Parts: sequence; structure tokens; C-alpha cells
Amino acid sequence: MNLSTEFQGTPATFNEVVEVGRGPKVAKVALITDAASAVGSVLTLAMAAEGWDVALQYDQAAVPAGVLELVNECIALGRRAAAVHCNMTDEASVKLLVPRVIDTFGKLTCIVNTATLAIDDCSDDFSATNLARHMHTNVSLPILLAYALHAATPVGAQGVVITLLDHRPVSPQAKFLSYTLSKAALQSATRSLALALAPTIRVVGIAPVLALTQAKAPSGTSGTPASADDPTLDAATSAEDFAASVCFIADCSAVTGATLQIDSGKYLRAHAPDLTVAVELTRHFQDANNRKQSHK
Repeated sequence: MNLSTEFQGTPATFNEVVEVGRGPKVAKVALITDAASAVGSVLTLAMAAEGWDVALQYDQAAVPAGVLELVNECIALGRRAAAVHCNMTDEASVKLLVPRVIDTFGKLTCIVNTATLAIDDCSDDFSATNLARHMHTNVSLPILLAYALHAATPVGAQGVVITLLDHRPVSPQAKFLSYTLSKAALQSATRSLALALAPTIRVVGIAPVLALTQAKAPSGTSGTPASADDPTLDAATSAEDFAASVCFIADCSAVTGATLQIDSGKYLRAHAPDLTVAVELTRHFQDANNRKQSHK
């Protein structure tokens, strides 16, 4: 397919929109951050299949092959799709991302924040630098985008922001301390934003079980933490259930301020008086998911 670059007047150092084709215009347009990640790609294709036009954010210098492949797949489903560059470490660029997506598609009704940083640290290698890095990616960026969508949504219209959470804030572990703290903060921000931005913007959290790598942060306060691999969905959260849940939240105008746990009941282990019951319940859901996968 032919590639075309729009907004030639926009500095290339800031961002670039690459469109790979157009389907019919629809009323539903979603921006998915870090769309080529393991989680983001699942949601991108699921939302396109449900009739959403999709803007796929990436932050590499050149458009990744995986992003272009996703764009092509979405267009094959009959949807409009565009790869949109934005440097997510630059606050000014992040604030302009929503207006640029609206310039491309004519509107924006949903943001799904899948961009996530997860570096393993705990008490013996915790640093303020690493915590601040997690807070920027996992908390500040979703908040900035939520306020940007609120400012850009016309009077009488409604949009939705979906934040990617985790089961760890309700089932804490010793590992990934900074990551867990940032997701707990994002869960609180989800409720606060739902109040602050209502009724124009709904804000809803979704908390799957994410499998995190064991990449370690350097000890002490000096140095830059190493990058970790993208989180992936754990066996307790099937890709199908996760994608269907996000699509449901995006379309259900009655849901805001809530967090949907997609973890086969794992969060109950932190609350159940009888741990055996919670473990058996989790095993039941995981066995059901395994049977569903084996019948495909």
C-alpha cells in the first residue's frame, strides 16, 4: 500500500503521521499508546474488529515494522488506521498528541493507555530515580492525555479513557516495588479523574494479570535504570477476555471510576478469609481458560 505523510508543516522531530489507507468514517476513534507492545497489539486488532478507527502511537525514530503491520491489518478489517509518532518523554509533545489525532481522524472518542514501564526493584535496590521514571510513564502520561481529551471533546459529547492497571496493588508482592506503587497511584488517579472530568470523559481502569520480566534496576541512586521487556498477559488473563473487556468498557456509557479485575479471581487471595477457597477459584478459572484455548 502507498504511504502518505500528513501535516508537512509539523516539525519531523516532534511527530509524524503515517497513514496506510482509509476505510469508511465512523463515530468511534481510539488512540492506543505503545500500540505495538504485546498488550497494545491485542487491543488494537480487537478494537478495529469491533468497528473502531485506530491511531497507533509509537515513539521510535522510525515507524516500527510491527506498527505498520498492525495498521495494514486494521485497514484489512475495513477501518481507518494511522501510525502516529510522539515522544512520550516530552510533556509538550504529549499534550499535542490528542489534537493531532483529531486533525487526522476528525474526532477522538477513546484513549487506551497501554504504555507501561516495569523494572524490577525492591528494598535493596530502590531509588528515587527509578520511582520517578515509573511515575512519569505509568501515571503522568495517562493523566496528561485524559485532560487533553477532556479539553478537545465538544460540549454534549462524551469520551472515555481506559487505564491499564494490574492486580499487584490489591495483591502486593515484594518485587517490582516502583512499578506497583505507580499502578496503585494510577488506580487512585482513575477514580479522581472520573470525578474531575465527568460527565464529558469517563475514566475506567482495567486490571489484568501481567507477566513481568525480571530486568533489574541498578542499585543506588545514580545511573539510569535499564529498560525492561514489554509486559505480557499472564495465563490468568486470556487475550480474548482482556480485549473483550476493553471493548465493553469503551462502549458502555454507564461505567466510570471503576476498575475491572480480569485476573481469574487472583485478587481475592488478598481478601479471602480462607486462602484455599481463593486458590481453588483461581485454578477453576485458569482451567476454563485452558480448555477454551485448546478447543480453538
